[in-house]
Amino acid sequence: MPATTAEDRTYAMLSHTGAILSVVLSLGGLGWAVPLFMWLLNRERRPSVAFHALQALLFNLLWMSIFLITGTVVVALCVLIIGLALLPLVFIVWLIPLIWSAVAAIKASAGEWYLLPGVGKFALAHTAVQS
Repeated sequence: MPATTAEDRTYAMLSHTGAILSVVLSLGGLGWAVPLFMWLLNRERRPSVAFHALQALLFNLLWMSIFLITGTVVVALCVLIIGLALLPLVFIVWLIPLIWSAVAAIKASAGEWYLLPGVGKFALAHTAVQS
């Protein structure tokens, strides 16, 4: 992987921390906004930032869809009273990407090319990164 500058590491970390902040403030709905903005600004100029931003974008879109599906199932089951016991599951599904994004932010700030599960290899393959 190409070497990264301190500025690149900061922007890469902001892609992940911005996603965390967006998820928390919007309860999961806008976790894609900051990574999309960072990816659009850096996709041609900074491969490491583009990689981390694209990865954060895809990861948050994936987890947003998982959260929506889980929430829909739990709400539907709440009608049957069974879903009340599953309400903690919705919180856990909301919390998992926050923890993974925090780990990715820490790794990005250290200059590591950390691959998030499910989207890391795709993001790496679709950014201008030369091995």
